[in-house]
Amino acid sequence: MKAFFLAVVVLNLAVFLWEYRSGAFAAPEAAVPENLEAIVLVGESPVSDGSADKK
Repeated sequence: MKAFFLAVVVLNLAVFLWEYRSGAFAAPEAAVPENLEAIVLVGESPVSDGSADKK
C-alpha cells in the first residue's frame, strides 16, 4: 500500500512539473479593446481648475 501511495505521489509530481514546464500555469495576456474610453477622475481631468484639490 505504501508503494502504491508513493507511486501516485511521484506520478502527480511528474505531471505537475510537466505542465509547469509547458507553461500551463502562466497568466494569459489579456487583450485590451481599443474602443474603450479611459476612466479619468475629477482631480486628473485636464479641464480641472484645481478647485477639487483645495479643501
